[in-house]
Amino acid sequence: MAQLLKRRHELTALRVSVRPRGRDIDAHLELETHEGGTPRTVGEWWLDAAQLGLPAKITNDWVPQRSLPEAFVAALGKAIDVLDLENGHPLWLHLVKPYGLLGAIAWEDALVPHLRRPLLRLPDFLEASRENRSVLDIALVCSEPVSEPRLDPPRLLHALADAVLAGSPRERTSVHVFADGLHFDALQAAFADQPLVTVHDPAAARHHGIAERGPSTSGDGDRLRNPWLLWIREAMNGSSLDAVHFVCHGHLAGERPALAVAESPLSNRDRSDARYIGVGELAAFLTQTGAWSAVFSDPPMNFSPAGLRLVADSLAQARPGPVIHHRLQPGLDATLQSLYGFLYATEPMPVPFQDGWFAYCQPAIVETQAPVVSAVPRSSAIDRNASLLGAAASSTKPLDDVPNWVSAAQRYVEQVTLDLQRDRNRSPNGALSARNAGADETLEKLQGIVASVAAGVMVPGG
Repeated sequence: MAQLLKRRHELTALRVSVRPRGRDIDAHLELETHEGGTPRTVGEWWLDAAQLGLPAKITNDWVPQRSLPEAFVAALGKAIDVLDLENGHPLWLHLVKPYGLLGAIAWEDALVPHLRRPLLRLPDFLEASRENRSVLDIALVCSEPVSEPRLDPPRLLHALADAVLAGSPRERTSVHVFADGLHFDALQAAFADQPLVTVHDPAAARHHGIAERGPSTSGDGDRLRNPWLLWIREAMNGSSLDAVHFVCHGHLAGERPALAVAESPLSNRDRSDARYIGVGELAAFLTQTGAWSAVFSDPPMNFSPAGLRLVADSLAQARPGPVIHHRLQPGLDATLQSLYGFLYATEPMPVPFQDGWFAYCQPAIVETQAPVVSAVPRSSAIDRNASLLGAAASSTKPLDDVPNWVSAAQRYVEQVTLDLQRDRNRSPNGALSARNAGADETLEKLQGIVASVAAGVMVPGG
């Protein structure tokens, strides 16, 4: 589906795949254009593991390098200059599955200063998530397990909330803060005069118990197990979220990434090990809370910077919706503020100055990437599903807060639509099996029900 996006928006992309070369497995990079919807390769290169800074064995102390070979960067820059792209026109990074640890590499840090243009990561789904463009309800989540370096959650969360509120272009923005019980009183005092911020009491998480130790970094299907996620879902009391913003340590178990948190919001005593939330459980949590986007802030002294980068990258590939990873800056984070202004704008915007962040997002939210509709015709009911809420959004009903079940149902529909689209692309000539054709029909009916309830509330995002 990334290939269809490139055609639809006539993107200029750096396509990165893993291929055999002689006795080795290296990265094959191709600079592609899609003018008129037709792909054309205008340059190609090979980079091996040493050039990419990939170690023979991945550990939690691996820090992805922020540079690439000078000869490659220079050659790529010359090839792009020949294309004579307009200023601000981004280059899109298309990571072709399976690509392993390549998602952790700091491509943006290595290329943006030399290319003098943004580098955005291309998602593997066609449609933007449906959402209410007048509202931004966001959960800020920070846990500081005693087994890991200190984070100072009160300071970090205060700076993050300030940046969110200053950067959000939405008419109604609210921030929900979730942190370790030790910091509850300090956070309540810090936000006492801020009516747009709610600090949730960890005491409400008591009945969710304490997470068990273990190497598991994935959930059990759609079942949430971690007390933190259960607490947040319950604390929203039936209201939906638009985004969840995590500032946590990363972790790697082999090549499986995870967030590291305390054993529960009320218990933070285990000095030998944290508890871990894997990408599968995170994806289920976002769906169940109705969240259509996620942000990950890399804190100072992060236990595993590569782990957190891979959490963000893997989540963006696992479910529809934009994902941002960014390195925290001191004070009122101007970078984060501008990112919120970009991601949650109500119309396409220029890409903000890029320093220390990467983003997966739909090309349609970028000012210079208007879609070329004729390039990719839509013929399947799967593709039509995405238009139903758009039609419902033309209703004149007043905008109300979206109930959690509606948003969660919408996220579920988007996820299943993505799975069906991928299945169709893997089938010969894009044909659907009889089973998936039936699922497609059922999905369209479900989308119609959700759309009829959400009419006038949710609109296509970007």
